[in-house]
Amino acid sequence: MTLFSIWPHSVEAKLYQRQQLVFGDVLAHIEIDTDLKRQAAYKIIQAGFTKINDYNQIFSTYIKNSEINQLNKIQKPIKHYKISDELHEAISLAIFYTQETKGHFDLTFEMSQTALHAIKLNKDKTINILESNVILNPTGLIKGLVIDKIMLELKKNNNINAAMIKLSGDIAVFNRANNYQTIKIYNPNNNGDVNSFLHEVKMVNQSISTSGQYERGQHIKDVNKTKLNHKQVSVIASKTILSDALATAMLHMPLKLIKDLKKRLKLKQVVVLTQKNKLTIF
Repeated sequence: MTLFSIWPHSVEAKLYQRQQLVFGDVLAHIEIDTDLKRQAAYKIIQAGFTKINDYNQIFSTYIKNSEINQLNKIQKPIKHYKISDELHEAISLAIFYTQETKGHFDLTFEMSQTALHAIKLNKDKTINILESNVILNPTGLIKGLVIDKIMLELKKNNNINAAMIKLSGDIAVFNRANNYQTIKIYNPNNNGDVNSFLHEVKMVNQSISTSGQYERGQHIKDVNKTKLNHKQVSVIASKTILSDALATAMLHMPLKLIKDLKKRLKLKQVVVLTQKNKLTIF
């Protein structure tokens, strides 16, 4: 996937952008159009990268003492085990998408069989895990979740006219004047041609996520024990958490289920490249 820079909203406005490696080796890009001075603008951008790093400390499976690793290491069953607000929210969302996708996205994808039935979240921000050896991994939606958190803060700042956040295959755009942003979707069959694209979308205050069979760690479970149905899926939605979780899960879904989900969850568009290289757009 590629992206084009947002254009300044006014003559006085300037674009400020920065890239940084996050989550180990993922390139993050934050860009804002603002009337603020340079130092103030970069302070806002840096706050976004700080938020990403904070979430990494909670959810990374590569950081030994991350909260998710500590939860997975503890002896189970457990009841009313205290977890952070961030982890509680992520697990709640992961449960929702596991149910909505009929298990194609799975909070417990690292296990041979789903263990969703053994997990219960409590109102006091604690968790019950009622079976031993249960492993939780909500990382398939963490990029989308943290992008939405950062974008929410940017929208609250009236000095920011427009913004764009890109994190791996996820992009969110915001424009206070409701001007559209053009995004071109990567063609995995481009044979090295960087100017080859599958499809072009115009987004206004929306998000797009692209997942493909070329990615590491799909965070999905093949509930039918078959190969991926599709080479690549892009989802355009109102929130990045929605597009991120579903783009990943839809790689395994039959087209009918994708169409049904698109309608039920009110997605703007879904772009599918099947294993037979058929381009289908819902």
